[in-house]
Amino acid sequence: MKFWVLCFIALISTQLTGQTPDSIAIKQVDSLVKVALDLNDKNDFDKALEVIADAEKIALEKLGRETLTYGNCTHHHARLCSFKGDYSEAVNWYL
Repeated sequence: MKFWVLCFIALISTQLTGQTPDSIAIKQVDSLVKVALDLNDKNDFDKALEVIADAEKIALEKLGRETLTYGNCTHHHARLCSFKGDYSEAVNWYL
């Protein structure tokens, strides 16, 4: 298909579902944060930190550093470090 046709289809599907690229990214990040917190509850701190890092990457790339979503990721990253017992790293993430 031609590029403009694909763009039109993407625009129409966005309009029909009411989702924007930003809202999709926010949902992705929120889902990853929930997974990380579930892993934290199971004391799988290293895997939880990997998942939260993926969430941070999406938030930075698609939404930017000055967003609530990225701030939420850094907050949870700090909490996960704290639960793991890595307090100096937690302080870095809180700052």
